[in-house]
Amino acid sequence: MPAEIAGALTVEEAAAWLDPPMPGGVRQLAELLRVLNVPPAGVRPTKRKGRPPYVYDPAELMRLHAANAEWLFPAAPGPGCER
Repeated sequence: MPAEIAGALTVEEAAAWLDPPMPGGVRQLAELLRVLNVPPAGVRPTKRKGRPPYVYDPAELMRLHAANAEWLFPAAPGPGCER
């Protein structure tokens, strides 16, 4: 795994960047990435101790978001349907 990818986003950055935003925010995006086993593109070095944050390819995040949008944002019920 490369150490650093230019233009890659952390989960926090991606949650703020996706349009429309995910209803569950950072937590929902992180869980979706984990459940779908999406590998990170690399890590972003920091000057703090501990594990550096993983970063993800923005194009891959956009494809993931588009593919899952219909399940993340439920549509209004059609005529004659009750919830």
